Amino acid sequence: MEKLTSTIKEHDGYINIITHNDPDGILAAVITVRALIKMDFDDIGIFFESPSAIQSGNSFLLDEEDEGFVGGFIIILDLPHDEHAHVWIDHHDTTAVPSDASLFVFHDTGHSAATLAYMFFKQLFKDGGDLIDEDLLDYVDARDTGREPKRIAPEFEQFSMAIYDDRNDYDFMVDLIFDMVEIPDLTRIVGTPEIQRKVRHQQKKIKRGMRQLKDILVFDDFNSFLEAIDEESNKETTDKTKKRYFFYNGFLFYDESDVGNQDDREHHSAALPYFILNPQVKKMGINYRYMLVYKGDDRNAVIHCTVSVNQARKDSRELDASKYAETRGGGGHWYAAGFRMEIPDFFEVIKDIHEYYG
Repeated sequence: MEKLTSTIKEHDGYINIITHNDPDGILAAVITVRALIKMDFDDIGIFFESPSAIQSGNSFLLDEEDEGFVGGFIIILDLPHDEHAHVWIDHHDTTAVPSDASLFVFHDTGHSAATLAYMFFKQLFKDGGDLIDEDLLDYVDARDTGREPKRIAPEFEQFSMAIYDDRNDYDFMVDLIFDMVEIPDLTRIVGTPEIQRKVRHQQKKIKRGMRQLKDILVFDDFNSFLEAIDEESNKETTDKTKKRYFFYNGFLFYDESDVGNQDDREHHSAALPYFILNPQVKKMGINYRYMLVYKGDDRNAVIHCTVSVNQARKDSRELDASKYAETRGGGGHWYAAGFRMEIPDFFEVIKDIHEYYG
Protein backbone atom coordinates (compact mmCIF):
# COMPACT_ATOMS: atom_id res chain seq x y z
CA MET A 1 0.00 0.00 0.00
CA GLU A 2 2.76 2.44 0.95
CA LYS A 3 4.64 1.85 -2.32
CA LEU A 4 1.48 2.31 -4.36
CA THR A 5 0.48 5.48 -2.50
CA SER A 6 3.92 7.08 -2.68
CA THR A 7 4.28 6.42 -6.42
CA ILE A 8 0.87 7.92 -7.16
CA LYS A 9 1.91 10.99 -5.18
CA GLU A 10 5.07 11.22 -7.28
CA HIS A 11 2.70 11.74 -10.21
CA ASP A 12 0.90 14.50 -8.28
CA GLY A 13 -2.00 12.15 -7.57
CA TYR A 14 -2.91 12.24 -11.27
CA ILE A 15 -4.26 8.79 -12.21
CA ASN A 16 -5.45 7.47 -15.56
CA ILE A 17 -7.24 4.17 -15.93
CA ILE A 18 -7.29 2.50 -19.34
CA THR A 19 -9.78 -0.32 -19.53
CA HIS A 20 -11.80 -2.48 -21.91
CA ASN A 21 -15.29 -1.47 -23.07
CA ASP A 22 -17.16 -4.54 -21.83
CA PRO A 23 -18.86 -5.45 -18.51
CA ASP A 24 -15.65 -6.95 -17.13
CA GLY A 25 -13.58 -3.87 -17.95
CA ILE A 26 -16.28 -1.56 -16.61
CA LEU A 27 -16.60 -3.43 -13.33
CA ALA A 28 -12.82 -3.65 -12.92
CA ALA A 29 -12.72 0.15 -13.30
CA VAL A 30 -15.51 0.63 -10.74
CA ILE A 31 -13.62 -1.46 -8.18
CA THR A 32 -10.36 0.37 -8.91
CA VAL A 33 -11.91 3.86 -8.63
CA ARG A 34 -13.59 2.94 -5.34
CA ALA A 35 -10.26 1.65 -4.02
CA LEU A 36 -8.40 4.80 -5.09
CA ILE A 37 -11.00 7.01 -3.43
CA LYS A 38 -10.55 4.99 -0.22
CA MET A 39 -6.87 5.86 -0.53
CA ASP A 40 -7.82 9.58 -0.78
CA PHE A 41 -7.11 9.93 -4.51
CA ASP A 42 -9.85 11.45 -6.64
CA ASP A 43 -8.09 12.94 -9.69
CA ILE A 44 -8.96 9.99 -11.89
CA GLY A 45 -9.44 9.79 -15.66
CA ILE A 46 -11.10 6.88 -17.47
CA PHE A 47 -10.15 5.87 -21.01
CA PHE A 48 -11.02 2.92 -23.23
CA GLU A 49 -8.81 1.03 -25.64
CA SER A 50 -8.96 -2.10 -27.78
CA PRO A 51 -6.69 -5.07 -27.03
CA SER A 52 -5.38 -5.09 -30.61
CA ALA A 53 -4.33 -1.42 -30.45
CA ILE A 54 -2.18 -2.07 -27.38
CA GLN A 55 -0.84 -5.38 -28.68
CA SER A 56 0.23 -3.82 -31.97
CA GLY A 57 1.72 -0.76 -30.26
CA ASN A 58 -0.75 1.55 -31.99
CA SER A 59 -2.53 3.04 -28.99
CA PHE A 60 -2.20 6.85 -29.03
CA LEU A 61 -3.19 6.81 -25.35
CA LEU A 62 0.13 5.10 -24.59
CA ASP A 63 2.31 6.88 -27.16
CA GLU A 64 4.46 9.57 -25.54
CA GLU A 65 4.96 11.20 -28.94
CA ASP A 66 1.21 11.63 -29.44
CA GLU A 67 -0.73 14.57 -27.99
CA GLY A 68 -3.33 12.07 -26.79
CA PHE A 69 -0.87 10.34 -24.43
CA VAL A 70 -2.60 10.05 -21.06
CA GLY A 71 0.44 10.36 -18.80
CA GLY A 72 0.28 10.41 -15.02
CA PHE A 73 0.05 7.21 -12.97
CA ILE A 74 -1.30 4.67 -15.47
CA ILE A 75 -3.45 1.67 -14.56
CA ILE A 76 -4.35 -0.82 -17.31
CA LEU A 77 -7.27 -3.17 -16.70
CA ASP A 78 -8.60 -6.09 -18.75
CA LEU A 79 -6.18 -5.29 -21.60
CA PRO A 80 -2.72 -6.42 -22.76
CA HIS A 81 0.33 -5.11 -20.96
CA ASP A 82 2.11 -1.93 -22.02
CA GLU A 83 5.42 -0.68 -20.67
CA HIS A 84 3.79 2.54 -19.44
CA ALA A 85 1.52 0.69 -16.99
CA HIS A 86 2.34 1.23 -13.33
CA VAL A 87 -0.42 -1.22 -12.42
CA TRP A 88 -1.53 -3.97 -14.80
CA ILE A 89 -4.43 -6.28 -14.00
CA ASP A 90 -5.55 -8.69 -16.72
CA HIS A 91 -6.64 -12.26 -17.39
CA HIS A 92 -6.02 -12.75 -21.12
CA ASP A 93 -3.41 -15.18 -22.43
CA THR A 94 -0.34 -13.10 -23.20
CA THR A 95 3.31 -13.30 -24.14
CA ALA A 96 3.97 -9.74 -22.94
CA VAL A 97 6.73 -9.33 -20.40
CA PRO A 98 5.96 -6.64 -17.78
CA SER A 99 8.57 -3.89 -17.66
CA ASP A 100 10.38 -2.48 -14.64
CA ALA A 101 7.92 0.44 -14.71
CA SER A 102 5.10 -1.89 -13.68
CA LEU A 103 4.99 -1.67 -9.90
CA PHE A 104 2.14 -4.14 -9.60
CA VAL A 105 1.27 -6.96 -11.96
CA PHE A 106 -1.75 -9.17 -11.33
CA HIS A 107 -2.19 -11.62 -14.20
CA ASP A 108 -4.24 -14.81 -13.95
CA THR A 109 -6.17 -16.46 -16.80
CA GLY A 110 -8.47 -18.27 -14.37
CA HIS A 111 -10.53 -15.23 -13.35
CA SER A 112 -12.09 -12.14 -14.89
CA ALA A 113 -10.19 -8.86 -14.67
CA ALA A 114 -12.85 -7.50 -12.29
CA THR A 115 -12.28 -10.43 -9.93
CA LEU A 116 -8.53 -9.88 -10.09
CA ALA A 117 -8.96 -6.16 -9.35
CA TYR A 118 -11.14 -7.06 -6.37
CA MET A 119 -8.57 -9.59 -5.09
CA PHE A 120 -5.73 -7.10 -5.56
CA PHE A 121 -7.33 -4.22 -3.64
CA LYS A 122 -8.97 -6.43 -1.03
CA GLN A 123 -5.50 -7.71 -0.23
CA LEU A 124 -4.23 -4.14 0.16
CA PHE A 125 -7.09 -3.08 2.43
CA LYS A 126 -7.43 -6.37 4.34
CA ASP A 127 -11.19 -5.76 3.94
CA GLY A 128 -12.68 -5.14 0.52
CA GLY A 129 -16.33 -5.71 1.37
CA ASP A 130 -17.36 -2.23 0.25
CA LEU A 131 -15.57 -2.39 -3.11
CA ILE A 132 -18.31 -4.24 -5.00
CA ASP A 133 -21.45 -6.34 -4.67
CA GLU A 134 -20.00 -9.85 -4.73
CA ASP A 135 -23.08 -11.29 -6.48
CA LEU A 136 -22.61 -8.81 -9.33
CA LEU A 137 -18.90 -9.63 -9.41
CA ASP A 138 -19.68 -13.34 -9.67
CA TYR A 139 -22.20 -12.68 -12.46
CA VAL A 140 -19.67 -10.71 -14.55
CA ASP A 141 -16.92 -13.22 -13.81
CA ALA A 142 -19.18 -16.11 -14.89
CA ARG A 143 -20.31 -14.44 -18.12
CA ASP A 144 -16.71 -13.52 -18.96
CA THR A 145 -15.19 -16.93 -18.22
CA GLY A 146 -17.98 -19.09 -19.61
CA ARG A 147 -19.60 -20.58 -16.52
CA GLU A 148 -23.07 -20.33 -15.01
CA PRO A 149 -23.50 -17.41 -12.54
CA LYS A 150 -24.52 -18.26 -8.99
CA ARG A 151 -27.25 -15.64 -9.19
CA ILE A 152 -28.86 -14.00 -12.22
CA ALA A 153 -30.64 -10.79 -11.26
CA PRO A 154 -32.53 -8.53 -13.70
CA GLU A 155 -30.34 -5.56 -12.80
CA PHE A 156 -27.20 -7.59 -13.61
CA GLU A 157 -28.48 -8.50 -17.06
CA GLN A 158 -29.63 -4.95 -17.73
CA PHE A 159 -26.20 -3.64 -16.70
CA SER A 160 -24.58 -5.91 -19.30
CA MET A 161 -27.13 -5.20 -22.03
CA ALA A 162 -26.74 -1.44 -21.63
CA ILE A 163 -22.98 -1.74 -22.14
CA TYR A 164 -23.23 -4.03 -25.13
CA ASP A 165 -25.86 -1.86 -26.82
CA ASP A 166 -23.16 0.53 -28.05
CA ARG A 167 -19.62 -0.27 -26.98
CA ASN A 168 -18.37 2.94 -28.60
CA ASP A 169 -20.48 5.16 -26.34
CA TYR A 170 -17.54 6.02 -24.10
CA ASP A 171 -19.18 9.02 -22.47
CA PHE A 172 -21.99 6.78 -21.27
CA MET A 173 -19.53 4.24 -19.91
CA VAL A 174 -17.49 6.83 -18.02
CA ASP A 175 -20.69 8.18 -16.44
CA LEU A 176 -21.78 4.64 -15.61
CA ILE A 177 -18.50 3.90 -13.83
CA PHE A 178 -18.68 7.00 -11.64
CA ASP A 179 -22.41 6.48 -10.98
CA MET A 180 -21.68 2.95 -9.77
CA VAL A 181 -18.85 4.26 -7.60
CA GLU A 182 -21.18 6.73 -5.88
CA ILE A 183 -24.39 4.66 -5.80
CA PRO A 184 -24.06 1.11 -4.44
CA ASP A 185 -27.62 0.18 -5.45
CA LEU A 186 -27.37 -1.08 -9.04
CA THR A 187 -31.17 -1.27 -9.31
CA ARG A 188 -31.37 2.51 -9.02
CA ILE A 189 -28.73 2.98 -11.70
CA VAL A 190 -30.22 0.62 -14.29
CA GLY A 191 -33.64 2.15 -13.70
CA THR A 192 -32.59 5.45 -15.26
CA PRO A 193 -34.22 6.38 -18.60
CA GLU A 194 -30.95 6.25 -20.58
CA ILE A 195 -30.06 2.75 -19.43
CA GLN A 196 -33.59 1.49 -19.93
CA ARG A 197 -33.52 2.88 -23.46
CA LYS A 198 -30.28 1.00 -24.16
CA VAL A 199 -31.68 -2.18 -22.59
CA ARG A 200 -34.80 -2.04 -24.77
CA HIS A 201 -32.65 -1.47 -27.83
CA GLN A 202 -30.42 -4.43 -26.96
CA GLN A 203 -33.46 -6.63 -26.36
CA LYS A 204 -34.67 -5.76 -29.86
CA LYS A 205 -31.29 -6.78 -31.26
CA ILE A 206 -31.46 -10.11 -29.42
CA LYS A 207 -34.94 -10.79 -30.85
CA ARG A 208 -33.60 -9.89 -34.30
CA GLY A 209 -30.70 -12.28 -33.76
CA MET A 210 -33.13 -15.07 -32.85
CA ARG A 211 -35.07 -14.50 -36.07
CA GLN A 212 -31.86 -14.54 -38.13
CA LEU A 213 -30.74 -17.78 -36.50
CA LYS A 214 -33.95 -19.52 -37.63
CA ASP A 215 -32.88 -18.88 -41.26
CA ILE A 216 -29.46 -20.51 -40.84
CA LEU A 217 -28.07 -22.26 -43.93
CA VAL A 218 -26.41 -25.63 -43.32
CA PHE A 219 -23.97 -27.23 -45.78
CA ASP A 220 -22.15 -30.53 -46.30
CA ASP A 221 -19.67 -29.01 -48.73
CA PHE A 222 -17.22 -26.21 -47.99
CA ASN A 223 -17.35 -24.69 -51.47
CA SER A 224 -21.15 -24.51 -51.31
CA PHE A 225 -20.75 -22.89 -47.88
CA LEU A 226 -18.49 -20.19 -49.40
CA GLU A 227 -20.74 -19.68 -52.42
CA ALA A 228 -23.78 -19.12 -50.23
CA ILE A 229 -21.88 -16.60 -48.08
CA ASP A 230 -20.78 -14.81 -51.25
CA GLU A 231 -24.34 -14.70 -52.62
CA GLU A 232 -25.93 -13.53 -49.38
CA SER A 233 -23.23 -10.95 -48.59
CA ASN A 234 -23.92 -9.25 -51.92
CA LYS A 235 -27.57 -8.67 -51.02
CA GLU A 236 -28.61 -5.24 -49.76
CA THR A 237 -28.83 -4.74 -46.00
CA THR A 238 -32.55 -4.00 -46.37
CA ASP A 239 -33.23 -7.24 -48.28
CA LYS A 240 -35.48 -9.33 -46.00
CA THR A 241 -34.35 -12.55 -47.69
CA LYS A 242 -30.73 -11.95 -46.70
CA LYS A 243 -29.24 -14.82 -44.64
CA ARG A 244 -26.56 -14.17 -42.05
CA TYR A 245 -25.93 -17.50 -40.29
CA PHE A 246 -24.05 -20.30 -42.09
CA PHE A 247 -22.88 -23.69 -40.80
CA TYR A 248 -20.45 -26.22 -42.18
CA ASN A 249 -18.88 -29.18 -40.34
CA GLY A 250 -18.46 -27.55 -36.93
CA PHE A 251 -17.82 -24.06 -38.37
CA LEU A 252 -20.50 -21.47 -37.53
CA PHE A 253 -20.25 -18.16 -39.40
CA TYR A 254 -22.23 -14.98 -38.78
CA ASP A 255 -22.04 -12.09 -41.22
CA GLU A 256 -22.93 -8.54 -40.23
CA SER A 257 -20.12 -6.98 -42.24
CA ASP A 258 -22.58 -4.75 -44.09
CA VAL A 259 -23.92 -3.16 -40.90
CA GLY A 260 -21.26 -0.52 -40.63
CA ASN A 261 -22.85 2.85 -39.94
CA GLN A 262 -25.09 4.22 -37.21
CA ASP A 263 -28.26 4.06 -39.28
CA ASP A 264 -27.62 0.41 -40.19
CA ARG A 265 -26.92 -0.48 -36.58
CA GLU A 266 -30.12 1.20 -35.46
CA HIS A 267 -32.34 -0.78 -37.81
CA HIS A 268 -30.47 -3.96 -38.74
CA SER A 269 -27.85 -4.92 -36.14
CA ALA A 270 -28.48 -8.02 -34.06
CA ALA A 271 -27.09 -9.59 -30.91
CA LEU A 272 -27.04 -13.15 -29.65
CA PRO A 273 -24.86 -13.71 -26.56
CA TYR A 274 -23.16 -17.08 -26.27
CA PHE A 275 -25.33 -18.23 -23.37
CA ILE A 276 -28.40 -17.66 -25.58
CA LEU A 277 -26.89 -18.78 -28.89
CA ASN A 278 -25.51 -22.13 -27.77
CA PRO A 279 -28.77 -23.60 -26.38
CA GLN A 280 -30.66 -22.42 -29.45
CA VAL A 281 -28.36 -24.01 -32.02
CA LYS A 282 -28.28 -27.18 -29.93
CA LYS A 283 -32.08 -27.39 -30.21
CA MET A 284 -31.61 -27.12 -33.98
CA GLY A 285 -29.24 -30.10 -33.99
CA ILE A 286 -26.17 -27.93 -34.62
CA ASN A 287 -23.13 -28.64 -32.48
CA TYR A 288 -20.52 -26.12 -33.60
CA ARG A 289 -16.86 -26.20 -32.56
CA TYR A 290 -15.81 -22.67 -33.48
CA MET A 291 -17.50 -19.51 -34.71
CA LEU A 292 -16.42 -16.52 -36.77
CA VAL A 293 -18.34 -13.25 -36.61
CA TYR A 294 -17.92 -10.30 -38.98
CA LYS A 295 -19.06 -6.82 -37.92
CA GLY A 296 -18.75 -3.85 -40.27
CA ASP A 297 -17.21 -0.48 -39.44
CA ASP A 298 -17.62 2.22 -42.08
CA ARG A 299 -15.59 4.73 -40.07
CA ASN A 300 -12.38 2.76 -40.44
CA ALA A 301 -13.26 0.81 -43.60
CA VAL A 302 -12.43 -2.44 -41.81
CA ILE A 303 -14.30 -5.47 -40.51
CA HIS A 304 -14.17 -6.32 -36.82
CA CYS A 305 -13.84 -10.07 -36.43
CA THR A 306 -14.53 -12.24 -33.41
CA VAL A 307 -13.50 -15.87 -33.25
CA SER A 308 -14.90 -18.03 -30.45
CA VAL A 309 -15.07 -21.67 -29.43
CA ASN A 310 -18.07 -23.55 -28.10
CA GLN A 311 -17.26 -23.70 -24.40
CA ALA A 312 -19.96 -26.33 -23.79
CA ARG A 313 -18.10 -28.98 -25.81
CA LYS A 314 -15.72 -31.33 -24.03
CA ASP A 315 -13.08 -30.75 -26.72
CA SER A 316 -13.27 -26.95 -26.46
CA ARG A 317 -9.89 -26.74 -24.71
CA GLU A 318 -8.29 -28.29 -27.78
CA LEU A 319 -9.06 -25.03 -29.60
CA ASP A 320 -7.74 -21.60 -28.65
CA ALA A 321 -9.42 -18.54 -30.14
CA SER A 322 -6.65 -16.23 -28.95
CA LYS A 323 -3.98 -18.15 -30.87
CA TYR A 324 -5.77 -17.68 -34.17
CA ALA A 325 -6.51 -14.00 -33.41
CA GLU A 326 -2.81 -13.45 -32.73
CA THR A 327 -1.98 -14.66 -36.25
CA ARG A 328 -4.14 -11.73 -37.45
CA GLY A 329 -2.66 -9.15 -35.10
CA GLY A 330 -5.36 -9.45 -32.44
CA GLY A 331 -5.85 -11.38 -29.23
CA GLY A 332 -8.15 -12.20 -26.35
CA HIS A 333 -9.33 -15.20 -24.37
CA TRP A 334 -8.93 -18.87 -25.29
CA TYR A 335 -12.70 -19.04 -25.87
CA ALA A 336 -13.21 -15.65 -27.59
CA ALA A 337 -10.79 -13.25 -29.25
CA GLY A 338 -10.84 -10.45 -31.75
CA PHE A 339 -8.94 -8.92 -34.63
CA ARG A 340 -9.55 -6.54 -37.52
CA MET A 341 -9.21 -7.14 -41.23
CA GLU A 342 -9.42 -5.22 -44.46
CA ILE A 343 -12.54 -5.74 -46.59
CA PRO A 344 -10.64 -7.42 -49.50
CA ASP A 345 -9.57 -10.17 -47.07
CA PHE A 346 -13.20 -11.25 -46.49
CA PHE A 347 -12.96 -14.77 -47.95
CA GLU A 348 -9.28 -15.27 -47.27
CA VAL A 349 -9.97 -15.18 -43.52
CA ILE A 350 -12.90 -17.60 -43.80
CA LYS A 351 -10.72 -20.08 -45.69
CA ASP A 352 -7.79 -19.51 -43.35
CA ILE A 353 -9.72 -20.13 -40.15
CA HIS A 354 -11.28 -23.26 -41.66
CA GLU A 355 -7.79 -24.61 -42.39
CA TYR A 356 -6.58 -23.56 -38.93
CA TYR A 357 -9.32 -25.29 -36.94
CA GLY A 358 -10.92 -27.68 -39.44
